[in-house]
Parts: sequence; C-alpha cells; structure tokens
Amino acid sequence: MLPSRKKLVAPLLLALLVASFFVGCSVQNNSATTRFYHNLTTRYNVYYNGNNAFQEAYKKQLTEAPDNLAERIMIEPIVGASKEALLDSKGPFDQAIEKGQKAIRLHSIRSKPSGKKRNTPFYQKREYNTFIHNAWLLVGKSQYHNGNFLDAMATFSYMARLYKEEPNIKDIARLWQARCYLALEWTDDAARIIASTRADSPIAKSALYGKTEADLAIQEGRYRDAIPMLEQAIRKEKSKLARIRLRFLKGQLESESGLAKDAQRSFSKVIASAPAFPIEVTARLNIISLDADTQPKEALKKLNKMLRKERYSQVIDKIALSKGRILLAQKDTIPAIEAFSLGAEKSQQKAYEYALCRIALAEIFLAKGKFVKAAKELSAGLSALRENYPHYAELKRLSEQMDELSRHAMVVDEQDSLRHLASMPEVERLHIIDSAITAYKKQIKEQGREELLAEQQERQNAFNQEVGNNRTTNPSFTPSVQVSDKSFYFYNNDLLALGKSSFIKLWGNRPLEDDWRRKNKRVAVGVQSNLSDVPIVPEKNSDSLAIETSDPSLEKSDTPSTDNSQNPEKREYYLALLPFSPEAIDASDKLIQGGLEGMGSVLNEKMERFPDAIAVYKDLLNRYPSYQERKSVYYKLFMIFERLGDKAEATFWRNKMQADFPSDPLTKEVTNPGYIESLKKQDSIENNLYARALEAYFHNNNSEAKKLSQDLLSQYALSSLRPKTLFLLSLTQATEGRTDDFKQTLNQILEESPNSEMSEVAEPILSDLAKGRKIMKEGYSGIDFSAIFSSQEDSTSSSSLSLKLPEFGESYMALLLFPHESVNLNELLFAIAGFNFSQFTNYNLTFTLQKSFEYDRLVIEGLPSIRVAREYLQKAYAPHGYMSLLDNSAWLIPISKPNYATIEKGLPLGDYINFLSDSLLVYIPEASMPLEAIAALAQETTQKRSLEENKHLQSTPSSQKSKSFPKSTETKRPEQGSSQTKLDKTKRISSPPSKEPPHIPELKVDSVITIDTIAQQKTDSLSHSTQRKDSSVIHSDSITPGQMTLNDAKLQRELRLKEQKIKEREERVKRQEAEKVRQETLRLREKERIEREKKRIEEQKKRERERKEAQREREKKRKEAQRERNKNRATQRKVS
Repeated sequence: MLPSRKKLVAPLLLALLVASFFVGCSVQNNSATTRFYHNLTTRYNVYYNGNNAFQEAYKKQLTEAPDNLAERIMIEPIVGASKEALLDSKGPFDQAIEKGQKAIRLHSIRSKPSGKKRNTPFYQKREYNTFIHNAWLLVGKSQYHNGNFLDAMATFSYMARLYKEEPNIKDIARLWQARCYLALEWTDDAARIIASTRADSPIAKSALYGKTEADLAIQEGRYRDAIPMLEQAIRKEKSKLARIRLRFLKGQLESESGLAKDAQRSFSKVIASAPAFPIEVTARLNIISLDADTQPKEALKKLNKMLRKERYSQVIDKIALSKGRILLAQKDTIPAIEAFSLGAEKSQQKAYEYALCRIALAEIFLAKGKFVKAAKELSAGLSALRENYPHYAELKRLSEQMDELSRHAMVVDEQDSLRHLASMPEVERLHIIDSAITAYKKQIKEQGREELLAEQQERQNAFNQEVGNNRTTNPSFTPSVQVSDKSFYFYNNDLLALGKSSFIKLWGNRPLEDDWRRKNKRVAVGVQSNLSDVPIVPEKNSDSLAIETSDPSLEKSDTPSTDNSQNPEKREYYLALLPFSPEAIDASDKLIQGGLEGMGSVLNEKMERFPDAIAVYKDLLNRYPSYQERKSVYYKLFMIFERLGDKAEATFWRNKMQADFPSDPLTKEVTNPGYIESLKKQDSIENNLYARALEAYFHNNNSEAKKLSQDLLSQYALSSLRPKTLFLLSLTQATEGRTDDFKQTLNQILEESPNSEMSEVAEPILSDLAKGRKIMKEGYSGIDFSAIFSSQEDSTSSSSLSLKLPEFGESYMALLLFPHESVNLNELLFAIAGFNFSQFTNYNLTFTLQKSFEYDRLVIEGLPSIRVAREYLQKAYAPHGYMSLLDNSAWLIPISKPNYATIEKGLPLGDYINFLSDSLLVYIPEASMPLEAIAALAQETTQKRSLEENKHLQSTPSSQKSKSFPKSTETKRPEQGSSQTKLDKTKRISSPPSKEPPHIPELKVDSVITIDTIAQQKTDSLSHSTQRKDSSVIHSDSITPGQMTLNDAKLQRELRLKEQKIKEREERVKRQEAEKVRQETLRLREKERIEREKKRIEEQKKRERERKEAQREREKKRKEAQRERNKNRATQRKVS
C-alpha cells in the first residue's frame, strides 16, 4: 500500500501548485506574476484572434468600398458610405468588438498593488495590464469602422480618461476621438483636440496623426495643407490597400490644387502599385485629362486607343466621358455630343458616368435651345445619380424646371408641326401619313412580339416556382449592374438607381399620381424639320395595361369599325387632327400663344435664363403682334432689360407700354421715375412688417401679430416671406383656438409653397390634427415667460438629495442653458419650434422658458425614453440643428424627470454635470458634446480668475496685504419702503447685465480641455446657493419680528405657488399619458385598417389571377379544338 500512496502524492502536489498559480493570477491580486500572466494571455490569446478578425474585415472594407472614384474620395471608406448603409444592426467588425470586450473583461487589472507607496506614479495608475490598452483601441477602432461613430467616440473618451497618467496612450485615444468628430463633421471639436497634441509626442509623426490632420484640412478646404500630411500617412501606413487609397486621394487633391505634375506622379505610383481595376482605369484617365491641358490631340489619341481595346469594354462610359469633356473644352460640340452619346448608350452599369454623360448632353441641348431633348437627357441622368451627389439638389430643381419648360415647348412644336403638315400639298401630306401608318403597324407588331415573350417568361417563372427553382432563365431580366452592397433594396443606392433608370426607360418620367399608367389615347402627329426623313409613330390606341374582361360585349368585334377617325391605321385618323378650318386654326393659335408665354415665364422667373426668355417673348410678339396679353410681355421685357442694365432696351419696352396702354395703372406706375427704387425698398418694408409681426406674437400681442400678418399678405401677395407669414398667421389662429382656420391656413401653405421650409413644418402638424390631436388655446408653443427656475433660498440641503441612474421606461427632458445676451430669443424659440415639429412629429414635445439671474433655461419635455433623448441631442447638435445657431456658451443637457425634480429641490447643477460625466456618459454618449463646451468654459473662467487675482496681488502694496478682514460683516437692513430700499431696487433693475461668464461649479480640468477630465470637486452647495442670493440679504439677528412675519407670509405664498405648479405639472403629465394611450389606440386601429385593406387587395389580385388563368385555359382549349377541327378537315380532304 505504501507505493500507491507515493504515487498519489505527486499528482496532488501538482494540482495544488496549479490551483495556487491560478488563484494567485486572479485580476484581484495585483502582483508582478499576475501582471505578467494577464499581459501574456491577452497578447497571444483573445487579442490575437480579435486583431486578425479586424484586419480581415478592414481589408474587405477597403477592397469592396463603393467609392465614386470620379469625385474626391474619403480617407476611410466607412465615412463615405451612405447613411442607410449605416443603419444595419450588424457590422463586419462585430467579432473584433466581441474579442476586445472579452479581453478587457477577463484580463483588466484595476486593483491596487500591495506594499507600494501611495504617492508614486505607479500606484496612481488606474490600469496595470500594460497590454490591455490595445484591446480598448481594438474595440474603439472596430466601432469606428462599423460606422458607430458616437459609440466609438465614447469608447475613446473613456480610454483617454483611463490612461490620463500615460500621455502616449492618451494622445492615441484623443486622435481617434478627433477622427470620430471629423466623421460627424464636428470640425471645431476635432481641431481643438489636434491642437492640444504634444509636438514632441511620438504619435505626431505617425500615420494616425497624418490621417487626422489631413482629414481636418480637407474638411476646412485647405487642400494644399492636407497633401504633406497624406504623404506622412503614406510613409507610415502598413496596409498596402490603404496606401493605394491615400495616394489616390493625394493625387486628387494635387489635381484640384493646380499641381498637375505632382498629381501625375501620384497617379503613376498608384498604377505601379497594381491596384484594383476601377482604381487603375480612373488613375489612367486622370493622367490623360491632366495631359489634355497642354496636349489635347495626344490625349484624344490615347482615349481612342483605350476605346478600341477589349480590356476596357466594361468602362466605355468612363472613357467616353473623359473624351467628351476634352472635346467640349476645345469647343468642338458635335464630336462631344457623339462621345457623350456613346458613353450613355454603351454604359453597362448605368451608374455615375452614365449619369454625367446624360447631364452633359442636357447642358449642350439646353445651350442650343433644344429644351425637349435637354429635359429628357437630364431626367435620365438624374435618375442614375445618388442623392449624396454634391449638386443633386440643384440638378433636381433644374430637372423639374426643364420638365415644365419642355411641356410648353412640346405644345408649341406639336402645333407648329400640325400647321406645317396642313399647309403641305396633299400628295406630300398623304405620303407622310402613310409612312406614319407603316411605322405604327411595325410598332404594333414589335409590341405583340414583346408581349408574347413576356407571357412566355411569366409562365416559365411560374413553372420554376412550382418546381422550387426561382432562377430566371431569360438573361434579359437579369440586372447588368454588379453591386457589392448586399443590403436591403431600398437601402441600396445602386439598385435604386437601376430601378429608376429601368422605369424611366420603359414608362418615361411620369409624375406620382393616380392612374399613372394611362396615357392620352389620342395621338398627336409630330412633324420634324425634315418631314420626309422622320416617320411619325403614334401611340397604341389602347392602354397597354388595361384589365382584361370576360364580358363578350366588351371584346373587340371581328367586323371593322365604320369610324375611321378612331383607327390609327387609317388616314382619316391623322387628317382629323390637322387644323384646316378657321376655328381649328384659331384654337391652334391660342395653344401656341399659351405655350410661348409659359416658356418665357419658366425661363425668366424660375431658371433666370434671360437671353432665352427675351428670344421667346420676342418670337411671341413677332408671330402675334395683336396678342391680347402683350402688356404683361412688354412689362416682363422691361424688367428683364432693367435687371441686365440695358437702359435703351428697357426704355423702348416702357414706351411700348405707354403707347399701347396709356391709361393702364401698371403703365402709370412703370412710367414713374422712382418705380425701380420703390421696388428695391419693397424687401426692406416686407422684412420690417414681418419682424414686427413676429415680435408681437412672442410678446403675447396676438391681435397685433394677426393684423400685421394680414397686412403683409394683402399688400405684398408675391413676397418671398409669404410662406413664413402664413405660418405666423396660423399660429395666431391656433392661439385663439380657431382650429378650422388654422387647418385652412396650413393647407394654403402646402398648396402655394409645397417646396418651402414652412411646408415641412405644416405637413406634420396637419397629419397630427388628422389623427385627432387637439390644439391648445394658449398658443402654439405653450411658452410660459413668467416661470422661473426654483430658487435655492428655500431648497433642501444637498446632502439629503441624490441622483439616479436611468431606469426602463423613464421619461426624459432636454435642458437648454444660454446666457441672456448670447442669442436672439425670438429666433431661437422659432427655430426650436420648427425643429421639434419637423424632426419629432410623433412626440408631443413642449417647452417652457425659465428666466434666471445669469442664464435662461429652456426645458423641453415629452421625450419618452433615453433612446429618444439621445436622438434629440444628436439631431440638435448636427450641422442643420438649432444648436449650430448658438455659441459654446450654450449647452443642451439631457436629464431624466426624477433627476430634474432633485435639482429643483436644491441640488446644484454642477453636481448633476459631474454625475453626467462620471456615470451617465456610458448610457448617453451624445452628452459628450455639451460637456466638452462646459469643460472649456470652466477652464477659461478659472484662468481668467487666476489672472485677475495675480494682477490684484501684484498691484496691492505689502502694507495692505497684511490687513485682515473685519470680524463683523453685519449690515443694517433699511426699513420697509425706505428710500434706500427703493434706490437699491432701482440700481439692480437699471444696471447693465454683467459681461463676465456665468458662475458654474468649479470643475477639475486637465491640460487638455475635454469631458474626460471633468471630475467631481467637493463644494459646499449651501455656500454656493448663498453666493447667488440678492445682495440685500442680511443676517437674521438684525431682522425685526414684524419683518419676520412678512417673510413668513411671503414664504407661505411661494410654497403655495410651488405646490400649485407641481399639481399643474402632474395634471399635464396625466393628460399627456391619456393622449399617448389615445394615440396608440388610433395607431392600432389604423394598423388594423391597413391590414384589412392589404388582405382585400390580395384577395382581389388572387381572384384576378384565377380569372386570367381560367381565361387562358378556355383560350387554350379553344385553340386545341380548332387544331383538332383543322386536322379532321385535312384528314377528310385526303380521304376524299
């Protein structure tokens, strides 16, 4: 038995040794062995796997980046991604984030080491695993490349606070935080962080610093300053794909900065790096375009050579676009049109270059006065563009104007063609009509063939679905665009562009309206300049998508119709359209006059193409000298030439008005020598009226605001301020409780100005009213100007008050603090009201203004959850939010209702700011934006105070410095109603407000101004509240009993007022909850109604499919029976 005991001793000792090792290596035991163990396992276990996942995802992101290489690219692909692509809940870097968080959770050592002196730098550290900062960086970088810039910003912000004793790590975290700011386009915050980076820091020579500095310079438009920073980043960058991307961007910046030779060298190095095919082709084309400035013929030869090569057959649109631009620069228009047309026709992807070719053709046709062709090309090009294209809004507006212009131009062209055809000899006229009939028959035959192919394809698809194969066998139905973005269809811009292009190619550019598929069944014969060469193809005299009917009485009869004027295959159909009679000619003249007048109005008023408008108006007057509305044409020509500064022509058309219409009121006004000056002053008069109306409304003078608004609308009906004035008038109607007038005015805004800013505000309001929401008679905003933030004189001791962490379902508010003189209050309130209605329509947001001694407070209520509060802060601080109207002295702070009630009871606001920085920033990362401003202002105030104290000490004699303060600070309180009291009150009221920054609680601020360095400083809240009291308050022992009674009565009144306010607030909350329940009920009912409607439509479609299928079966049986009869007849003939 003894040998067996010896055998058991060794395993037991080994197990105890291993157990003691692992117990000793716990993160709670901070020793050299523990630190070595966790450092080693972090580096070669969890972090190793996470870093590999990050590198693979980053390489894939660089390879599949959906960049538009024709425009300037971003430093990182994720920054240039569409906003819809960032909405996906899962990202390619999720695995790296998971590994990094796991490494931090398992191997972070926070416990203090034993046996160390407390005042040593090593003991003061907050993290003792010397490798764990790489895991923090891995998490933050992965969040950044996933597109979660706010989460990444919060991670790097916490990391900088965690490693504030280690400057090198802190600088890296701060630079990544600046990159998050730049991704969100917050350049001021990023510039402050970059400026605070130490010049002697090793990170200042790294690729990270070069990328960050270059990104800031690019966003600020300093392209030449960005070039050396990109060169530094290229030298230090390890990834080959990233170096290619940075060098390509460097070449683009050099090209935009006029450094052609440097740009050519950069693009040549890109080609030598063997990049992806799209980058290589774009780099070659950029080099050729740069050569074209000095050697255009050689550049064209190179482009023609590329067009002939099979290798570049997939990018013909890119090459043709470059060729067309070079030809256009040489003013060789016809070959340029051919090049752009080639790019549009041969484009396989129908993407960016295709769109630019179409847009270039539209510009050429517009310059030549071919408005119909220009509108068609512009519409086709715009449909293939993404909405993030820099000039998309301008092109969309131009396309809408061109569509309207082309409609008028088509009327004129059509009537001119009909008049010209009617004036031809009968032989020529009939020849053209016969050619149109032939073309129509050919078109009908082709349409029948296409319909047959479509029917066969539909049957094949149905068969494939039955057998479980959903693939489409016809390659013509397969999209030719190869897209790397696999997101949902409506989030995929490439597929959306393809769909728009295909729709327009099939149906044309049709407005979104009911029965959009139906066209005019009457065919207008269009005659071109060369009528014998261009046949006329009328449309099919039936709707191609008409619903089939089984009613035999509605089926086409086999007997020919006797009315040939309704048959496009007969001459009578076209002859009926020609104006032969005097009545038809007169109707045609009116159509031409209206078309020319409409063309001139669009060119003059909307497009401001004055030479084209002058040509159209003069053409109208030359063709119709006795035009009934020529007075308005004279006036428009007079105003155009006045605007162009051509006094002679302006005088000519003014004299024409005076000669033809001497007694007209407009003529008398125009002949007035000061007419133009009065028009110039009209804008200032309108602005003055509107400003007075707006001021009257915000000062609760509703009747005056209403009167001024109505005067402005009646006197200046064509004013550019009309939409805003109508909206202001609707607010006065809402204040009076006139719901019907309120709705009518808002609808008037939508009808008259559908594209204005006020329509975006009016539409959601009308939507809410349609859902049953009521308006309050107190007014639009519900602003209470007399409400004041509760005084701290009667507050509870701050030691008994505590703040709470967020809870599920807790309501939130946004607290906006701003100095008295920093903003225009009326503009701010109007901006916030419009912002709340346009951005948060689904929530009943209200706000109240609370005036205080130094800072005004605007409390925004109605945010139902912390998620909505985060979204509110993010949108308010966005470039288009209302916080961009304010400077850094204004803060928008999120706060829950319980915490706000705690502050109302007397807790200093500085305590909540510190609580927000230390505990709530994890839940609300968007709060970093106001906290940054608060920290910067705190440091600025501290520095000013220290400078003033130093100056005071330096200017004070030594004999005075040794004097002590008097022991007693008591002062006699003057009797109630004395002259001294009145004088003190007068001084306080009439004295100008202090220009010094407002008092805020003392905050600890490091050398770098950031929210991460805000730490809670122990301050006495009672002494803080005492400092904010009025200067007339004195010690209680000098107050008479009568005065004590008066103060007690005053205190009781204030308590009753507060209780009343609390009750009113509770009632308002109850009403809001009831309103929410009602809205939810309405929403559920609406949802049920929509579901029922969907079911009804599905059933209707199902019945329609069954009916069509039955009809097909009947037709099939009829054809089989016919074939059988024919077969029997043939058999009988053979037998006979």
